[in-house]
Amino acid sequence: MLGELFPARAWGAEHLTVAERAAKALDAGSDQFGGKQRPEVIVELVRSGRVTEERVDESVRRLLREKFTLGLFENPYVDPDRAEETVGAGEFTALGEAARRRSLTVRTNHALLPLEGRPNLYVRGISEQVAAAYGNVVADPVDADLAVLRLRTPHEERPGLFESFFHSGSPAFPEDELKEILRLLDAVPTLVCVNLERPDVPDDTEDPVFPYGHGPSL
Repeated sequence: MLGELFPARAWGAEHLTVAERAAKALDAGSDQFGGKQRPEVIVELVRSGRVTEERVDESVRRLLREKFTLGLFENPYVDPDRAEETVGAGEFTALGEAARRRSLTVRTNHALLPLEGRPNLYVRGISEQVAAAYGNVVADPVDADLAVLRLRTPHEERPGLFESFFHSGSPAFPEDELKEILRLLDAVPTLVCVNLERPDVPDDTEDPVFPYGHGPSL
């Protein structure tokens, strides 16, 4: 379906037919074509003599070598019972959660961490049930000792169908959302967690309490 919506580009080879482009790619050393399946193109190239069977065998040999090296043919059949026991196993889940915790980077800490006792917590973007394990969840930030704010990745909405699948464009928060965030920061000491999907270099000249979203960078 995507192949029909977004045909393959052929920058620099627009003047060639599909078969000529495929032959050119094979001559350059390509072994595999992705995207829309068109095996008849390669079959016709071989039948016409433009591409030899030996050239196809060469690509097959290289691809199979990698698969054998990875051990994909050693255990070709899946044991459903073993798979059910393995997927979601507690040990693997714990390892995944530990890796996720280690991936978090604390940029600034104004004596808020580590938490002590059971403070009154106001949370946004976080499950209240999870937060209840670490403090007393309150509904109004005025009643909180600490707020915990998890923010989505800032991005611009793009009109293109394919580009709309990804977060792209300016990483600055929209002005109305930023004002709401800053109001919360003014009301109560706040831990801010921003989920960054793209590399970013925050501006150190921005507010050290909330270094993201004030300027052109996130």
